[in-house]
Amino acid sequence: MLTALDESFMHQAALPFELCATSDHRFFDRTVVTASAPDGGAGMILGMAAYKNMNVMDGFAAVHVAQARQHNLRMSRELRPDMSQALGPLRIEIVKPFQEIRYILEANDAPFQFDMVFEKFMEPVLEEPHLHRAFGRVTQDYLRFNQLMTASGTLQIEGSTFAAARWFGWRDHSWGVRPGVGGFEPPLPGVTDNFPSAARAGGKGLLLFYVGFMAGDDLGGGIQVIENAEGQGIYVTGHIGPPSGGASKVKSYEWDVKTFPGTRAPRRLHVHAVTEDGRHYDIVAEPAARPWAYKGFGYDAGYDDGKGQGVWRSAGLLSEIDTYDISDPEEVVMPDGRRLRPNHREVAVRVQVNGQAGFGYMPFIAIGDVVKLMP
Repeated sequence: MLTALDESFMHQAALPFELCATSDHRFFDRTVVTASAPDGGAGMILGMAAYKNMNVMDGFAAVHVAQARQHNLRMSRELRPDMSQALGPLRIEIVKPFQEIRYILEANDAPFQFDMVFEKFMEPVLEEPHLHRAFGRVTQDYLRFNQLMTASGTLQIEGSTFAAARWFGWRDHSWGVRPGVGGFEPPLPGVTDNFPSAARAGGKGLLLFYVGFMAGDDLGGGIQVIENAEGQGIYVTGHIGPPSGGASKVKSYEWDVKTFPGTRAPRRLHVHAVTEDGRHYDIVAEPAARPWAYKGFGYDAGYDDGKGQGVWRSAGLLSEIDTYDISDPEEVVMPDGRRLRPNHREVAVRVQVNGQAGFGYMPFIAIGDVVKLMP
């Protein structure tokens, strides 16, 4: 099938754009975007992905409100022939690439909708490649760029309207092969968690964090770190600097964390980063809201069938709607009353960077016996 992209000179293989060069069923192409009110009282997040080898388009939209509830809308449909960035009431409009993007969730059966325009704060940053091989095969091979943006528009949640004016916004776009996609993962001895980076540590525990931030109008950036359970670095990527240009790559870091008592949920993360231009940055991040529970979006064996993202479910649009109680800093109360402590949590944060106040976004994921979290 030919698409408009096939009119370009951007082909990378002897294939039309609707096909990918690998037959791995886990190939995905996904975007995620989020914004939260400065007071933590409301926020939105959405994601959308194409799985070319599964012939699936799926995605989600969700909101949090009053630091108490997370409303989820999960959707899935057949990918072809409609390969547009639209999924039922959810659509993405690229007004100007990397400059202005509009995210719309029209009225639907969930208790929320939104119309949000994200505008560039900093240029997008391409992360270091995520590549890992083990036991004779590729476990993951994908790329991601992330971008700091400001978000303006309206959210309607439970009958109330929230007006966003240059809220902190963050987005990413990733593509390639990663675990936990398409309903089947070839086994790796000793690895029991299907979180994408778990195999890098051989199943012995892993810690991942990322802090993307804006501090005033003249400083922004982010740092992502992956370590094994013993605290040995596996992966680091990041850039920090002025939004007008000249952000420098992170070359070294130190960190420590304080968690809520009896949990692995961070209440204060401190990172000291040094960039290649010799500058030092002390970054302190503290939650401004309750963290998102990504299971509601289809991650972590989500969806009602427990098969996760990228799974064929329906030629037409399939929708699932539910609400999580997220009032506890770590525990999530599911619609059926079950209480979970999911690995995958991400949260809007207030930051101090070299003493300058700002706002940001922070995934913090700990799997297994992570030595830095042990009492």
